[in-house]
Amino acid sequence: MESHNDFDNRIVYKYITEYINSQIQPNRVKIDELYKNILYKDKLTEIENSFVVPIRPEVMKLIEVLLHILKPQKILEIGTGFGYSAICIQKTSGATVHTIEKNVHNAEIAQENIDRFGLKHNIKVIVGDSDNEINTLIEMYDFILLDGSKGQYIKLLDRLLSKLRTGGVLFADNVLYHGAVANNKLVDPKKRSTTRRLQEFIKQICFRIDLTTSIVPIGDGVSISYKL
Repeated sequence: MESHNDFDNRIVYKYITEYINSQIQPNRVKIDELYKNILYKDKLTEIENSFVVPIRPEVMKLIEVLLHILKPQKILEIGTGFGYSAICIQKTSGATVHTIEKNVHNAEIAQENIDRFGLKHNIKVIVGDSDNEINTLIEMYDFILLDGSKGQYIKLLDRLLSKLRTGGVLFADNVLYHGAVANNKLVDPKKRSTTRRLQEFIKQICFRIDLTTSIVPIGDGVSISYKL
């Protein structure tokens, strides 16, 4: 199984990433500690199939800037992990956050972290497969963070956009997949299907007439789509 370091620096020079992150001020000590604890806890829970890599600091900082600009009231997250990103986006925006996590073990740890930060009334963890749970949502969201199973991005796209208000933003992480979506030579044979699905996802969000999208080569690649 790949480690957190294996995921780094596939599409961005390492020294650039290190420089960017060195400029991010650790002004939220408890959240920074949570990020580090998740990386450590991940090593302890690999055997339980709870492999979790939190959103990279430089990507989270980009999300935080967008949230300050957009001032969303309601946010949906796909892929809770251990709750790091949900806590960050709630603390930044003050919004109501709904986050969907399929892995029960991960969801339990996320809820513990959310409670520890005093956010149980601000962040709702929905345990279940996002493929099913999205259909039960009655809210419309101002910002959607897509960071679940990469092979599911294209499958979820239409339904997520149906839950995104006009003028809202869909932010997807890891869309360049270590550079493999842009270079077939980098494709892991075991992940060929996931890579193809991500390529289709990027094509869709870039060519849909109801979206305007930018692909940003930061972290492992992110897409930012504004709903027209």
